Amino acid sequence: MTPSNQTVQLTQEQQQRKQQAEVYHSQGYASRKQGDYLNAINFYSKALEILPTHFKALFNRGFAFDKIGEFDRAIQDYSTAISIDPNNAFTYYNKGISLDRKGDFDEAIRSFTKAIELEGTKADFYHNRGFAYRKKREYQSAIMDYSRAIQLDGQHFKAYYNRAFCWDKVGKLEEAERDYIKAIALQQNNISALHHLGTIREKMGGERLGQALDNFNQVLELDKTYAPSYNGRGLVWDRFFNFEEAIKDFSKAIELDNQNAVYWHNRACCFRNMGQMERSLEDFDKAISLDSQNSIIYSNRGLVNRKMERFERAIDDYTNELRFGPQNNIKSFNNRAYCFAKLGQYQEAIKDYSRVISLDPENIHALHNRGISYERLAMYKEAIRDFTRVIEIDADNANAYFNRGCCYDSVGELDLAISDYSVALELDMRNGGGTAAGSNRNVKGEEDESAVENNCEEGAESRDQIGYEGNEY
Repeated sequence: MTPSNQTVQLTQEQQQRKQQAEVYHSQGYASRKQGDYLNAINFYSKALEILPTHFKALFNRGFAFDKIGEFDRAIQDYSTAISIDPNNAFTYYNKGISLDRKGDFDEAIRSFTKAIELEGTKADFYHNRGFAYRKKREYQSAIMDYSRAIQLDGQHFKAYYNRAFCWDKVGKLEEAERDYIKAIALQQNNISALHHLGTIREKMGGERLGQALDNFNQVLELDKTYAPSYNGRGLVWDRFFNFEEAIKDFSKAIELDNQNAVYWHNRACCFRNMGQMERSLEDFDKAISLDSQNSIIYSNRGLVNRKMERFERAIDDYTNELRFGPQNNIKSFNNRAYCFAKLGQYQEAIKDYSRVISLDPENIHALHNRGISYERLAMYKEAIRDFTRVIEIDADNANAYFNRGCCYDSVGELDLAISDYSVALELDMRNGGGTAAGSNRNVKGEEDESAVENNCEEGAESRDQIGYEGNEY
C-alpha cells in the first residue's frame, strides 16, 4: 500500500471513529433529556473512549456528573474541556456551578469571573457569581452582581429574588421589599417570593403587619401545606398580641414539619408570652433536641428558667448561648451574672459583669450590679468606685446614689452617706418614687433584671435560594 493510500485509509478510519463518537454523544444527549443521567454518562464515556478530545462529550458529561452530585468528576471534565477550548465562557460558567455546589466558593467565583471576562453580557454569569458571594456572606458583593444581572436583563426574576435576600441580610428592608415586589410582578404566584415578602413586612412591623398577613394568606391559598407561611403568619399574630391565633399557626407548622426547631421555638416564645411557662419549656426542650447549637433557643429558654427562678438551669442556658453564639454577647453575660448573683455566687457574677464592662465601659447595668455584688462581699471601696462611675454616666440615677450611700454608711463615712441618701431621696421624689431610696433605708438596691427577650424568629438562614443550572451543548 502506497503512503497516499495509507493516508486515505487513515482519514477514513478517523472519520468513522468521529462519526461513531457523534452517535454515542447523541445517544447520551437523548438519555439526558429523559433525565437518565447515568445512561447519558455511559454514552458520553463511550464517545470519549473513541475520541478523547470530543469537547461536547466532555462538557455534557460534566453536566451529567453535576446533576448526580459527582462534583469532582464534573469539575475534572470541565477542566479537560477548558484545556481543549480555553475561550469557551460557558465551560467556566458550568465549572463555577459545580465548584459552588461542592462548597468551594472562592474557586467558583474565579470561574464565574473568567466566564465574565470572556463574555460579559450574560446576566446569568453575574447572577451565579453573586450567588457564590451570598454563600460566603459577602452580601455587598452579591448585591453588586445581582444588580449587574438586572441591568443586563430587567426580567431576571432570580436576580431580583436573591438580591432581596441580601438586602435583608444587610438590614435594608425597604430595598428587600421592593425587590420581592418586582420578583412577584414577574411571577405572580411564586410561593417563595410571596412568603419572603411577608417575612420582610413582618420584620418592618407597623402598618406593614397587615400586608404581611395578606402575603401569608395568599401563599396558603396557593398551598395549604406550606409550613413556613403558617409560621410566618404566627409571627404576625404574635406581633398583634393575638397569641391564641399564633399558637394555632405555629402548631399547624409543627404538624406539617415537626423536625423544624424554629417552629417549636416560636411556639415556646408564644406560650411564654401567655404566661404558660411549663408548656413553653417543653417546646424549648424539643427545639433544642432538634437544634442543639442554636444560641437563640438557649437564650430564650434561659429567660423562662430565670422567670421561674430556676437560676442554675438559666446559667446553663446562658453558658450554652455564649458557647454557640457570639463570644462577646453583652446581654448574655449580664443575664448569666444576674443569675449567679441571685444564687449568692457573687465572685462569678463579678467576673461576668467585668467582662461586660471590658466590652462596654459605660454599661450602667453591669457597673451598677457589679457594685452590688462587691457590696455583698463587703468590698466597699470597689463598690463605691462602680456606683460613682454610674453617677458620672447618669447623674440622675437615684439607685446609684442610694447604694453608694449604703456603702459609705458601712465604712463609717456618715457625712458622705447622708449626702448620697439626700440626693437619692430628692431624685426619687422628682421621679415619682419607686426606687430603693423611697423604701426602708436598710434595704439595699437589687440587681436590675434586664433580660434579653429574643422573640420568635423565622429562620432566615433556612430560606430557599434560587440558583441556575448549567448549560449544555
